[in-house]
Amino acid sequence: MKNKKAQEEIAGFVLIVVIVIIISIIILGISIRQSNKDVGESRGVYQFLESMMQYTTDCAISYEPAYSKLGELIEKCNEGLSRCVSGKEPCDVAKETITKMIDSAFYITDETHIKGYEFKSTYSLNGSQNKELIIVSKGECLGSVRGSEIPIHSFQGDISNSLKLCY
Repeated sequence: MKNKKAQEEIAGFVLIVVIVIIISIIILGISIRQSNKDVGESRGVYQFLESMMQYTTDCAISYEPAYSKLGELIEKCNEGLSRCVSGKEPCDVAKETITKMIDSAFYITDETHIKGYEFKSTYSLNGSQNKELIIVSKGECLGSVRGSEIPIHSFQGDISNSLKLCY
């Protein structure tokens, strides 16, 4: 009778230990997922970048009304050979357009959830020789960051456009 009672107590103890271990693993998993959210990819930012690249700007390279999309304008900025019919540089028009789009999409102040942003367009030739084409930023990036990157494949290399939102 004593032996059977001891076995029941050991079985109960093992069951409690197993339950505690399972709960600990669940809590650990939840905390790891939340800490990975501090810096990470954002599907919403990626979709915003895709939309930005398709936005029609007010710059026509060859004739009006053949206005260029923002992605095309960034490529022209990299080439450095073209000007808009209005006389403006493609890089300047692209920078103005990017600033207006981000500022109208995200309200950024010290009192809001998003504290700042950084847009960067970089050209690279075969993965090396990075050349910064356009940089637009506002606010401070001290906390967690969410962002995404979208490439534009050009004839000679790749143009990487990235947007980071700072929380």
